[in-house]
Amino acid sequence: MSELPQTGTDDVVNPVNEQLPGIQSKATGLPETAPVVLMFIVAHLVLTGLNFPYYFELFRTGQLATTTAMLTMFGWILLYLGGIQNARKSKSSGTLWMLATVFFAMSLPGWRMMQTPGSVVLFGCLLALAGWWAVRQTKKTV
Repeated sequence: MSELPQTGTDDVVNPVNEQLPGIQSKATGLPETAPVVLMFIVAHLVLTGLNFPYYFELFRTGQLATTTAMLTMFGWILLYLGGIQNARKSKSSGTLWMLATVFFAMSLPGWRMMQTPGSVVLFGCLLALAGWWAVRQTKKTV
């Protein structure tokens, strides 16, 4: 019987294992999802900053309910804290993002007629949900 030729499979790296979410980058030590999520959080922060005078004017003139403003502010804070916790490799980032999603979703009915600020709040809600999903997927694969 002849032996099968050696293919040198011991030196071959499995590309599937390198692409799993949640595997930490060797260069930075951050989760693979951290740069993407942080990029979107910075984009949301810029959009919020650009629209903040509009938000303040809506609140000052009484066109925006206090409840809606408070729920939105809690959502913003939790979204940004979740991003910071994700960058620090903390396990609580998923919880913070889920809470941000809940706060944003509860505030969305208050933004009913206001398209620009409402779309920024909706973007924050979807971003928090995506962050939670990425962290959830990371926990499953590790």
